Amino acid sequence: MNKNKENGDFLKKETRNKLIDAFIALTNRKTLDHISISELTTLAQINRGTFYLTYEDFNDFILSIEKELLTGFKKTIFDHTIDCGLGEGMVDVLTYIYDNMPLLKIFMLDQKFVEKVKAIIADYIQAFHKFNATIPIEYSRSILLNTTLSIIQLWIFEPQPKTVREVADIFYKTRTIAPMDLAI
Repeated sequence: MNKNKENGDFLKKETRNKLIDAFIALTNRKTLDHISISELTTLAQINRGTFYLTYEDFNDFILSIEKELLTGFKKTIFDHTIDCGLGEGMVDVLTYIYDNMPLLKIFMLDQKFVEKVKAIIADYIQAFHKFNATIPIEYSRSILLNTTLSIIQLWIFEPQPKTVREVADIFYKTRTIAPMDLAI
């Protein structure tokens, strides 16, 4: 690869990381609709012109983060075969979520984003899971989909999030213990 291209890619990634860090910090203080490009770039310590070299506007910046999160989640979940939340593949998916938790905490507040995450999980379940006929298949899929999404959402919004291994253990238990056995 060309040395100048490598350097340019590094600088672009470094700039993006600064913007994302600033974005996360700003969303801890205010809502998205009250964040300006000026304060974003000031906090990121980059020039506004640099921002506009990559993004058309703030919405384009937000959409690029959303796309990256969803693409990464989909790639991780589909590349690591998971059997109903069991096995090491689930640890890889949970690690992706954990590594992106500050951004996911912001985006999971948006119901449209949640629906996109839900659609990815549903597509995965549709493609890779077979169910017995104990209950109608659409009910089995719904149970698997909604318990998976609920655990992810609960974990993301915990004040002190559990470790990846702890959540993987919870997933395993939700797949192997009957709900009636969870109550005393």
